Amino acid sequence: MKTGWIEKFESGRVEATLKIEFRMLEGIEAKRLLNQDSYGQTTVNQVPQLSVRSSLYRAIAKDIFHSRLVLLSQSPLSKGDKIEGVLRLAQYQRPLRLLAEVGDVETTMEMGRQLFHGNLLVLSVHKDDVERLAHSLIQSQAV
Repeated sequence: MKTGWIEKFESGRVEATLKIEFRMLEGIEAKRLLNQDSYGQTTVNQVPQLSVRSSLYRAIAKDIFHSRLVLLSQSPLSKGDKIEGVLRLAQYQRPLRLLAEVGDVETTMEMGRQLFHGNLLVLSVHKDDVERLAHSLIQSQAV
C-alpha cells in the first residue's frame, strides 16, 4: 500500500485534507472490482438514486463524487491510473474504501521531494463501508 493525502477543494481553496492509503490497479482488476456487489451497487451512476433515500449517501455524493478531489503522493501517478483507496475518516473512526481514476497530474517539488498531484474521478465507494458508517452514526446519535 502507498500513502498520500486527499485534498478536497471548494471555491478554489482546500477545504479538507484526509490521509489515504491506496494501491494501483491493473486495468482488468479495476473492472473486476467494479463488478463486485460491494462496489457495483454504489457507483457514480447509482449514488444519486441512493441519495434520495439516505442522507449519508447525499453527503457522500456531495463530498466525494461532486467535489474536486486531488491525490497528493510521492509515488508516481499518471493520467488514467486506477486506484483503490482507503480514506481515514477520523470523525467517524471508520475507513471508507473507494475506487477512482486519476485525471490530470501535475508535479511539484516541495522540501526537496517530488510530489504528484492527481485529480481524482471517484468511480465507486464500498457499500459495506457506507453501511458501517451509517450504523456508527446511528449508534452515536443514540448515546
